[in-house]
Amino acid sequence: MDTLPSTSKMASFDTKLEHLVKRIMKYNLADSLAWCISDYGVRKFEHFHSIDLDEIDKLTFTIGTVKAETITPIDAKALCKAVIYALHKEEQGDVDCDDPVQWVVR
Repeated sequence: MDTLPSTSKMASFDTKLEHLVKRIMKYNLADSLAWCISDYGVRKFEHFHSIDLDEIDKLTFTIGTVKAETITPIDAKALCKAVIYALHKEEQGDVDCDDPVQWVVR
């Protein structure tokens, strides 16, 4: 996980997406992965499924005057897994597919 300098702001998400990023994926909101999600335009969990799997490895983030950086391969893989898992839960008709707070992930 690539954390930005401590003076950096944190990405802002709704409660469900924040839970997914922090509790399930184990990233901080100041990590570059969180900023890649935010800069892609996703700030609510209901839009998380809209992340194009073919574009994940090309996602970038920019904070303040820091130049655009591309997501790391490790972060891209973690994000890809999370998107696929969310899509799988939806496809299976899981009653909790739209609420990662209710997911039991081992």
